[in-house]
Amino acid sequence: MEHVTKMLTREVAAISEEIKDLLSKDHGAPLEDRAEKTEARTRLVDKVMDKIQAAYIRVLMEVGIPREKAENQAGHLFAMFKRLLLTLG
Repeated sequence: MEHVTKMLTREVAAISEEIKDLLSKDHGAPLEDRAEKTEARTRLVDKVMDKIQAAYIRVLMEVGIPREKAENQAGHLFAMFKRLLLTLG
């Protein structure tokens, strides 16, 4: 299990760096209204969580979990994470 944790940590660290780069490029004009901010946050959460979900599936497959099982498990788990992040705002 420690091996899986290290693999996930490596994957998430790479995604974190990618997102930092993305955010540094997206500092255009400030968003004026709440609807725009909500929409921008939703897009960002979706993008980040999709990348982490793909990394999670890759890691599970690397340790021998069949793709279908990994995707099924990740789909339920990450849908819940997305809802939670968007609810918390």
